[in-house]
Amino acid sequence: MVLTALAGCRDYVDDPADGKASGPSLAFCVSTNRGATRMSDNVTQVDGTFRDIAEWYILPFDCDAPVGIDEFLQPAVETVVIPYESTLNYYDDHSPDIPTGTKSFICYARPQSVDNGFIYGSLTASFPTGEGRKTTADITFSPEEIYKEKAIGGTKPSIATGATAIASYLTAIAKATPEEGSAWYETDLFRGLFLKFVNKGHVIAASDTSATKWALWLKQELIGLPKEGMPELTEAESNMKTAILTAIGDGISNDYPSTIFLPEGAAVVEWNTSTNAFEVQVETTIEANINSLDRFIYPAELWYYTNSNIKTSSSTWLEEFSGTWDEVLEKHENDNATVNGGEASIVIKTPLNYAVGLLKIAMVVSSTLTDASETPKEITLKDGKTAGEEATFPLSAVFVSGQHTQNFDFTPKENTDEKIIYDMYGKDPETGKPLFTMGTALRPPSSPTPESNPTVFTNTLVLQTKDETNVRIALEFTNNSGEDFEGANGTVFQGTKFYLVGTIEVKGGHTGDEEFKNRVFTKDRITWGTVTISSLQQAYTYLPDLLDPRLEIGIRLVPDWIQATTTNVPL
Repeated sequence: MVLTALAGCRDYVDDPADGKASGPSLAFCVSTNRGATRMSDNVTQVDGTFRDIAEWYILPFDCDAPVGIDEFLQPAVETVVIPYESTLNYYDDHSPDIPTGTKSFICYARPQSVDNGFIYGSLTASFPTGEGRKTTADITFSPEEIYKEKAIGGTKPSIATGATAIASYLTAIAKATPEEGSAWYETDLFRGLFLKFVNKGHVIAASDTSATKWALWLKQELIGLPKEGMPELTEAESNMKTAILTAIGDGISNDYPSTIFLPEGAAVVEWNTSTNAFEVQVETTIEANINSLDRFIYPAELWYYTNSNIKTSSSTWLEEFSGTWDEVLEKHENDNATVNGGEASIVIKTPLNYAVGLLKIAMVVSSTLTDASETPKEITLKDGKTAGEEATFPLSAVFVSGQHTQNFDFTPKENTDEKIIYDMYGKDPETGKPLFTMGTALRPPSSPTPESNPTVFTNTLVLQTKDETNVRIALEFTNNSGEDFEGANGTVFQGTKFYLVGTIEVKGGHTGDEEFKNRVFTKDRITWGTVTISSLQQAYTYLPDLLDPRLEIGIRLVPDWIQATTTNVPL
């Protein structure tokens, strides 16, 4: 929902003829962190160390807040904002030029970050420049695509280097032919294996790890020929077997698609019956149930936002600013005031709160899971926390759909492409153990409040989503069970990634304000999700199209919501 202004802003605040402007002390407050993300504690401020503000934008308006989406922009207040000496989340300046007639401000701020979206998240802020009058509609915040012109480490890496090599490798196996003889897909003995190898024309997971495992599966099948009860291979069949084994070799290793900073499940190939070759698939189509490579984005970045009226005072209260922000506000006698040029002190009433939301996930998992084999296989989970023990299924990433470019007020902009967050997880740098596993490491809270809940969660910064729109998520695990198992679309080989998909529905067990019951993610709110995993039957070998309604749901997720920050923050 886009908020509209209580009163329209005029085209210009100051009367250019008189040139009056106010030069008081201007103060604002930034809320402290109430949640965590998968990033480190000091990055997210969860350890209590405020990261300070490194960048800010202060925009004045001559109408009451909330300022709407088509209001004219005034020049930003030119000021060097400094933290007040006794606190880390109050800021003031003694010499800003604030136009007379100002009634409200829109403020943005963000802490210092490093150019690494996987650690800090990333949003591209667009503030209007150039000729012509601009409005708030010209301010946007866009999620940053991971595979783009300038990725981490320099220029955009080429898909062809890794993807084409994998497709060529698998094609060489499929078309392996002895010096004399036919291609193996033309022979009765090998035709069944060939049809399975090309997955009957459906897409195949094609990271270097998956492609190698797929080829080595075929190798073991060939080594096992002839099977018991079968006649000995003819010379032609034996030559054919040798030719295929030679093409397989020991597999392929080129680190694709990590070379373009994307998850293993983003890499797929598909057998083309017209060209008799595997072809790389990089875009979503009706046939290829995948995500286009340009859909993947970094998690949201920590931004702050407020759209607020002001209070003013004819006295300077700088020396007495202490305690809570409420006490600061009480010292300013003029509420919902208008700047007239005689103020000594102005405060922006509403603190800057988080402009992004937070998804927190806990898991409830059966101790033994069955797969999709004709005779279901049972796999017993280990969480990897015992000395010498390896986690059966460590969590390596979380994917979140429903992400759009945001308006000036951090609401989703219409007619923009939906993106998918790729939030990577690794190992604890101190213990070398996985941060999260499908085992016993993640449990739901008895009460969903940060103060009383000791449970460790996965956490991802997210953008506000559209109203009445469900959100798909996917969890990426590594199969460290020591054995292969069958999933929704084929064999999940030992050592490869697999994906379980679920839906966060807007009609979940909502405990928040009425306004937020019709959306999944809301700025400055935490969405808690308790994931239940009871089977491996819906495990995908690659990351399927999260926007496809035909997906097989492998996890059940029950959401809840709470406010992320308090409005009145102690200084």
